Amino acid sequence: MLFSETRSNKSFAKAAPAVTFSGVAHHLDRERSQSHEWRGGQHTPHAGCLPCLEEQFQCGNCRCIQHSARCDHRNDCGDASDETDDCLYRTCSGHEFACTNQLCVAQQWVCDGTDDCGDGSDEIDCKMSACHPDEWACPHTGRCIPLSSVCDGEKDCPSGQDESDRCENSCTATSCEFRCHATPTGGHCYCRQGYQINPADNRTCEDFNECSSWGFCDQICENSPGSFHCSCHEGYALDPTNVCRAHNSEDMELIISSSMEILVLTSDGKRARKVLDGDIVDVDVDSVEELVYYINNTDKQVYSVSYRAKVAPTLIPLKGLAVPVDLALDWLTRSVYLVDRDTARIEMFNIPSGLQQNIVADNLQAPVAIALDPNTGYMFFADRGHDGPTMKPRIERVFMDGSHR
Repeated sequence: MLFSETRSNKSFAKAAPAVTFSGVAHHLDRERSQSHEWRGGQHTPHAGCLPCLEEQFQCGNCRCIQHSARCDHRNDCGDASDETDDCLYRTCSGHEFACTNQLCVAQQWVCDGTDDCGDGSDEIDCKMSACHPDEWACPHTGRCIPLSSVCDGEKDCPSGQDESDRCENSCTATSCEFRCHATPTGGHCYCRQGYQINPADNRTCEDFNECSSWGFCDQICENSPGSFHCSCHEGYALDPTNVCRAHNSEDMELIISSSMEILVLTSDGKRARKVLDGDIVDVDVDSVEELVYYINNTDKQVYSVSYRAKVAPTLIPLKGLAVPVDLALDWLTRSVYLVDRDTARIEMFNIPSGLQQNIVADNLQAPVAIALDPNTGYMFFADRGHDGPTMKPRIERVFMDGSHR
């Protein structure tokens, strides 16, 4: 991989030059006169170490490295004394993976078999199946089926790979801690509920952390050996299916739009009332102000309208719109984010101040959708791209001000 080669060359370039005795002698008197701390950007020698050259940093193990090699995510010293807690690293962009050591690498390098982070965090859990412990992954497709459905005489995988002549005696040579189930690829050890096979030996059992997998708890999950416990945030109650439901959820309403109207539906979908007629492209809701923000496809403008009171819509005065196709509301700052397809840009309009700002405009081909997470400050948008190798369809994550792309 290119990054690995670059890293190797970079490490080689940063190898500390040989420190000659004459060089040490030249600086010895000056270094002895300073205390053992940082002064004016210079690092003084550690106790028992010969001083380094002026342009060098002295490691805790007395090794000398270039100052530029400090706080670069690499253990150039060998004892990690050049990568301490006072190092300030940049925030990773939306298209990058944040390593445990705070290095940023490209998302496509995650789980590619190469330790791009340097601490192995981009290759953790990559070989673990997406299936739960009581499931089996179909070859080639990865589809998960119940382990009990494997070698049961009925084909459950798309091409029937869960059935084979090897099913009859594939468990004879295993020594599973709990039990073995026959599969076409050999005996498959499995554990009682709440546990999983230890990948170190593929036969003993260890706790399965349900909280690390999607689908067990709706909001809050607490793992324990062989079990787990679900709970909900304030304002929600846990139902028997481990789903968190808001208090008085039967009074909640669903606001939807079609190409002809905006409707408010009851939670059971049995009753509906009309908010507005029109050629509607997309909507978002401000539940605090009880407003619906929508794109009018007739005049290519954005409006807001109350979904409670019968009042006329209010124009949101965004400028320079061509073909707006999607919008999202930041309910914390009451700002509308808008995707304009033909001008290939994302705009933000703050309702209280009336100020408009371009958020993303570079390297967009055909943006079509946007979503916001104001709690974390992230914006997600989809770009359909164009034909050709340079701009393929993709989803990007950036900060809500358009930075860290």
